[in-house]
Amino acid sequence: MKKWLKNNLSFVIYALFYCFLLTCTCLVFTKMTSYLPAYILIIVFSVISFIFNNLFYKNIFFNTKNKVIIKLKNITKTKLEKYDWILILIFALLFTFLIILGNYHTTFEKINTLNIILINFIIAPFGVFLIWEEILRFLAKLAKSFTIKEKDKKFSSQKILLISWAVISTIFLLNLIFVNYPGIINGDATKQINQALKNSYSNHYSFWITLIMKFFLECGNLIFSNYSIGIFMYCAFQVFILSLSFALIITTVYQLNLNKVLIIILGLWFCIMPYHTIMSNTMYTDTLFTASIIFFTIFCFRYLKNIGNQKLNLIFSIISALCICLFRPNGIYVIILCAIFLLIIFLKNKNLKLLKFSIWAVLIAALIIQNPVLDVLNVEKTDIINHISVPAQQVSKVLTENKDLTQEQIDLIDNVVPAEKIKNLFNRDNFDNIKFYVRDHGNQQFLNENLAQFIMLYINIGLKHPFEYVIAWADLTKDYWSPYKDQMSNIQKEFLGFDLKIDTLNFKDISTAWNLYNINFSNYLGVFQSIGLHFWFLLLAFFIALIKKDKILIFTFLPCLFVAFSIIIASPVQGEIRYMYAMFCLLPFLWTAVFCNNRKIKEIANNE
Repeated sequence: MKKWLKNNLSFVIYALFYCFLLTCTCLVFTKMTSYLPAYILIIVFSVISFIFNNLFYKNIFFNTKNKVIIKLKNITKTKLEKYDWILILIFALLFTFLIILGNYHTTFEKINTLNIILINFIIAPFGVFLIWEEILRFLAKLAKSFTIKEKDKKFSSQKILLISWAVISTIFLLNLIFVNYPGIINGDATKQINQALKNSYSNHYSFWITLIMKFFLECGNLIFSNYSIGIFMYCAFQVFILSLSFALIITTVYQLNLNKVLIIILGLWFCIMPYHTIMSNTMYTDTLFTASIIFFTIFCFRYLKNIGNQKLNLIFSIISALCICLFRPNGIYVIILCAIFLLIIFLKNKNLKLLKFSIWAVLIAALIIQNPVLDVLNVEKTDIINHISVPAQQVSKVLTENKDLTQEQIDLIDNVVPAEKIKNLFNRDNFDNIKFYVRDHGNQQFLNENLAQFIMLYINIGLKHPFEYVIAWADLTKDYWSPYKDQMSNIQKEFLGFDLKIDTLNFKDISTAWNLYNINFSNYLGVFQSIGLHFWFLLLAFFIALIKKDKILIFTFLPCLFVAFSIIIASPVQGEIRYMYAMFCLLPFLWTAVFCNNRKIKEIANNE
C-alpha cells in the first residue's frame, strides 16, 4: 500500500483536492436559487467521470476479469489531442460562466464576509470548472472509442414509419379527445382565431399558420356548423404532423441499423413525456414550427448520409426550410445561418451543390413571401418592438433603477413611450407588459424613423452600465441556459375575446388521471422538463460532435442550436418550453447520432 501511495502521490493529492472542491461546491449549490436536482445530476455525472478518468486509468480496479470494467479501462486509456484539450477548456469555462451568472443572486449579491468572497468567487467557480472538466474529459475519450452496436434490419423502414406514426398519433389523439377536447387554446391562439374569423391579419403570430387555422375553422363550421369541431380538426392536424416527425426520427435511427431496444426507448420517450402530448394538443404556432425544424434536421441528415430516397430527402428539406422561414420570425435567421455554415463546412464538396442552391433559393422565396406578398395581402408585419425585446429590457432596467440617464436620453425614450410608464410596467422576468403597451399606445413609427439614434442610446447607456445590461439579459433568459423548473404546467384553456362557444367533452375520470400523472411527473421527474438542463445536454452532445470532427454531425446540430441561441439572445419572456421545444424533440436523436458510426452507409457529404 505504501509503495502504491508513493508511486501515485500526485494522483492522491489531486483526488483529495477534487473531493475538497466538490464538497465546497455542493455547499454553494444548496444555497443557489435555481433547480437543485439538475445540479445533483451533474455532480453525479462528474463523480462517475472522475472514477472513469482516474481510478480506472490508475489501475485501482486491477486483477479483474469483468468485461465491462476492461472496456471502460480501455476507453480511459484513449489519448487526447491538443485540439481536444482546447475544446474541453472552452466548454468547461462556458458551463462555469452559465452556472455562476445563472445564480448571480447567490454569487454576487450576498457578499458581506471574507469567507463568502473566497467561496463564491474562487473556490466555487474553480470547483464548477473541475466538475465539468472531469465530465468533458470522459466524454471526449468516450467519443473517440465508443460506438453504438449495429444490428441487421428485420423490417422494412416503411413499416417502422407507419407503425410508430400510428402508435404515437393514437396516444396524442386519445388525449386530445378525452382530456383536452377540442384543444388547449392559449392567448396567442385566441388572437389568431380572432384574426381568422374577422379577416384582419397580422404576422405577429405567423399569418400562414393563421390561414391553416382558418381553413379548419371554416371546415368545422361549414360541415358541422360548429367552430369547436374546427378547433379539434386543427389540433388533430397538429397531432398527425408532430407524431409524423417523431416517427421519422425513429425510422431514421432504425435505418442506421441500431439496436431495436434503442428504437423502443425512443418511441416510449416520445409517448410518455407530458410536454409532447400538451404541445400536440395546444393551438401553438410553435408546434408546427418545431415539426418543421425536426423535418429539416432529419431530412438534411438523411440527405448527407445518403439514407433512403435522395430526391424525397431533398424535396422535404426544401419544403421544411420554407416552413421554418414562414412559421416564426426568427426562422428565417435560422435558415440563413444554416445556409452560410453549409457553404463553410462543405466548401469543397461538389456533391452538395443542389442542396446549397436549394436552401438559398428558399431564402429568396421566403423574403419575397414575407415582404411583397404580405404587402399585397394587406397583412400587418411583425413590429420592431417584437425584435428588440432584450435590448429594450436592458434599457428599461437601467431606467427603472433611476440610473444617471441624461434628460436628452429620457426625452428620446418619451417620444416612443413615457419613461415613467416603463418604470411601472417593468418586470425582470417578462418583457410582454412593456411590449404590449408600446404596441397599443406607443409610437413605433418614431422608433423606426430614428433607429440610428436609439442604437446609439443603447450603446451609450450600456457603456455606462454594463453590469445592469448583463443582469437584465440573465433575468430575462436564464431559464433557457441555466436549469430551472419549466412553466409547462401554467398552460390553461383561455376564454376567447369574442362570441364563440367552445364545446367540451365530459370525461372527468380520464382527465383527473391525466392531470394526476402530469402533476406527479412534474413533482418527481421535473428535472426532465428543465429547459436549461436540456440546453446543457445539447451543448454536451455538440461537444462530442466537435471532438469527432464529423462535418455531418456538426451541421445536424446547427438548426436546433440556432433556434436556441436566437431565443437566448432575444427572448421576450422567461422560461417557456414552447420556444425551445425543438430541442426537447431532437435531443434524443442527436445523442444517438453522435455515438453512431455506421460504416454500411455511404455518406455523400464526406466524399470530397
